[in-house]
Amino acid sequence: MEYYVSLKDKLSVCLTHPLNSYEQKLFIDLYQPILSNDASGLFQTLNALVGIGTLESKEIEHKTILKTLKMNTIDSFLTARYELEALGLLDTYVYNNKSLDENVYVYLIKQLPTPWEFFNDDLLSTLLQNSVGSEHYQELAGEYLAHRYDLNSFEKVTKSIDEVYRIERNNEDLSSWWVNSSYQELNVNNPHFDYEYYLVLVGSRSIVKSEVLESVDLYKTINRLAWLFGLSTEELANTTIESTINGLVDFELLRTNVKKAYSKIETPKFEVNFKKDQTSNNKLVNTLNSITPSQLVENKYNTKLTGSEIEIFDKLLVETNISVGILNVLIIYVMDTKNGEIPSYNYFLKIINTWIRKGVKSTEDALNLITTPNTKNKTKNVPTWYQDYLQNEVHNKKKTVETKQETLDDLEEFFNNKKD
Repeated sequence: MEYYVSLKDKLSVCLTHPLNSYEQKLFIDLYQPILSNDASGLFQTLNALVGIGTLESKEIEHKTILKTLKMNTIDSFLTARYELEALGLLDTYVYNNKSLDENVYVYLIKQLPTPWEFFNDDLLSTLLQNSVGSEHYQELAGEYLAHRYDLNSFEKVTKSIDEVYRIERNNEDLSSWWVNSSYQELNVNNPHFDYEYYLVLVGSRSIVKSEVLESVDLYKTINRLAWLFGLSTEELANTTIESTINGLVDFELLRTNVKKAYSKIETPKFEVNFKKDQTSNNKLVNTLNSITPSQLVENKYNTKLTGSEIEIFDKLLVETNISVGILNVLIIYVMDTKNGEIPSYNYFLKIINTWIRKGVKSTEDALNLITTPNTKNKTKNVPTWYQDYLQNEVHNKKKTVETKQETLDDLEEFFNNKKD
């Protein structure tokens, strides 16, 4: 969806990491020859808005940027922004604040690729060569790729940590102090998706290289996308083929094509299947651990998630390594407090960072946290559905085994699709 950008629309700049002097040189040598003067100036200006020691700028209006760059129209700004987006330097996110009739933009400056990645990218390397000519292009490639020594002919003699340091165990657990942003395996148990049949469908077209089809990265990505977006095996196979370039699957393009496919399908109603766990009577926790965000939102709030919104939740799962249950509690908590609206990725991330620092490691922890009274804020907004649930649990514990089925029926009715 295209949004009209007003001069009064607010913007904030976020960095994946601070741009160091080496990357500044990379930008000047490899990207500046490709970009227009306006686009190059916009990239440098957006970076400068983020203060030292932080990864996020203050909120300003777009007219401030235009004045700084001496641009006369918003179209000039948009043309420059589109150039940065096209080259993979910038991602743009927008939040429509209907109550104030304005849009808030977040411009995420992405990490530059390494010189090896740049020169091995057919599009980027061709654009650079066309801009600077073959002779200067060869000079740049030699400067960034050529090395005096071939390390393959050397023997590695680096010492390991246990050869240098004497390690004593420290029992203090600091794991809840931060979010590990590196990717870790996300196990998605999706019995409705036949991965072997998917491989047959994709492999029969002889477009994707066999080593890609056999890779763990593809297996994890496809299973997660199939689960999150609810696409069929055939739909995932088609989007994979559409996202393949020179035998390799472009995972960014794959996510884009998956969102397009998702927008064309009707999400079916579902029935909640409770896991039979004899060690726990907490049916709500089991439900939150087993349903997808799409199913949760559609059946609790009677609305369908957009592809971009599902991508927010996918990114949260991958980059924070939280469980599906914690994510679902987070979604309910935020949507209840935001009157059914889904804010930006950063909004969710700030909350989950706080939860993790407070020691949230399970669905039960998350549920307990959002219902713990806050003495500093007596008006804390606690979802009424969970308070009702807690009262029902206390009441049901006094009943016999036969009456426990009533609790199960109540929860099933609560999570059943409310579409009439």
